[in-house]
Amino acid sequence: MNIAEFLKLPMAHNFKLLTGDNLGMDRNITGANILDNPKADDWLTAGELIITSGYFFYENYAQQKRYFQHFQELNIAAVCIKTGQFFKEIPSDLIKLSQQLEIPLIEIPYGIAFSKILKMIMNQLSSDLASEQQFTLDIYSQFFESSLNNGGIDYIAKKLRAIVETPVLVTTSNWEVLSLTGFENELRTSLMKQGKAYHFPKQNLQNLPKNVEQLQHPFYRKLYKNGQEILCCVMPIFFNQINYGYIIVYLTNRSLVNTDHIALESCTMSIALEVAHQIEKERVNNQVYRDFFARLFAGKITDVETLRSFNIDINVELEYSVYIISVYFPKLTDKTLFEQRKYEEQAMQMLLSALHRYIQNNFLDSNVFKQGNQLIGLLGNAKETKKAAIQAEQSKVLKRLLKYLKQQINRTLHFSVVVGSSQSVLSVAKSYSEATNMLKTIAAKQTGIHFLNEFYLDTFLSEQISTQAAAEFSAHYLYKLIAYDQKNQLNLLQTLASYLANHQNIAVTARKLYIHRNTLIYRIERIENILAIDITEPNIALSLQLALKFYQENELE
Repeated sequence: MNIAEFLKLPMAHNFKLLTGDNLGMDRNITGANILDNPKADDWLTAGELIITSGYFFYENYAQQKRYFQHFQELNIAAVCIKTGQFFKEIPSDLIKLSQQLEIPLIEIPYGIAFSKILKMIMNQLSSDLASEQQFTLDIYSQFFESSLNNGGIDYIAKKLRAIVETPVLVTTSNWEVLSLTGFENELRTSLMKQGKAYHFPKQNLQNLPKNVEQLQHPFYRKLYKNGQEILCCVMPIFFNQINYGYIIVYLTNRSLVNTDHIALESCTMSIALEVAHQIEKERVNNQVYRDFFARLFAGKITDVETLRSFNIDINVELEYSVYIISVYFPKLTDKTLFEQRKYEEQAMQMLLSALHRYIQNNFLDSNVFKQGNQLIGLLGNAKETKKAAIQAEQSKVLKRLLKYLKQQINRTLHFSVVVGSSQSVLSVAKSYSEATNMLKTIAAKQTGIHFLNEFYLDTFLSEQISTQAAAEFSAHYLYKLIAYDQKNQLNLLQTLASYLANHQNIAVTARKLYIHRNTLIYRIERIENILAIDITEPNIALSLQLALKFYQENELE
């Protein structure tokens, strides 16, 4: 049904077409929408007939102009305004604006209910429903077939491009571009380039909707970048409470019609299936990598021939350092424990996929796999490279990598990275052992990138001294003081730790403990009497510091 046919319906005999008999009469109506909420325009689709009282724009021509320009961008069929409540009559400026924008403007008498108009239109459109349903099935079948045949996201995007006849982007949930279909160099300047990867600049979209990642319908926004103003139709890919990304259509060639929206919605499911397939493939590959590295890190692969039998791409001419990225997630107060864990698992899978893309796009000699909330990998370097140069280069690479990972998740996450020493590929078990020992040493949730030389003593002690030996050493020096504290409900152990940590400086230690210097001197004398030692002796002071370190790490009582 078009506008001319709509105006010939019995109920419409008192409707008044204000923009002339020759303007937009052949426009097809695909649906109707009652619009009396100023924030509901994101829910409109091409070809709809808008029915409104105009209360949210009747007082202000600037608002009228903004909404009607948006109606034009959406390819709305016509706008019907009921007079008598807010508009006593339709202003001539609004009529002229509608004529300029080529939007049919229809005046509705005050006494007719919106619901009756809506029912009348939907009854008329029901006869066209069968052909629309057939089109939907045909489009769905095309996209679904490409998913089953592993056509890939590029292939699906090209099919959509052929239907909408205008450039199409497919991005991840973090707006990294997965497919550029129909994008010439001029349009690519509207994107952000990081290395070989492109990102869609969502911050340059005009007034992005709240919780955009959870929307399940397309919306229109203008993109402002490098002096360009481009109208975009954005379709979130959201299924089963998961956002798989976005389809972004640049409306540079023509406006979208109802069938284009049907194609968009069908395309989202195919892309979601494709992304889910890739995630499952990565999950299987990750398990293969985990099994391989478990053997390599355990020192069970001792020759190059055995190494190559696993068909893992590792250059045996390089040396490698093991790096472990620990990811710390905030507690989500609105989630159950199961939902929190599900979110963390999905986020870790997303980070792993992003890390693979980063390694590939930046040509890094690195292999990586996921284990719990950790990403574990190897970072290669030439054998003849000096240690200082290796650490400087690794620090630079890992800083860029962390910056990239932080852009992949909407929520704020904390990352901690530890890096073992550089070893030949058959000796990386040592590098892995160093990295895991460093993890035990650094403070909980301590962020940043940490290298072996920062914790060499801690790592050495952890590797060379067993837990039992550390406990015995600690008890030998501290047992009497711990027993005295427990019996008298004191904390002289804390005083001793602070005194040694502050290089036996009375003034500094007293300030740190918020006590008078004479009180501190009395406590130190008491400690020396209990332990029957002279703390000022260098060997005694060093032994006490080690004993305190072992005690704190092993939480002896």
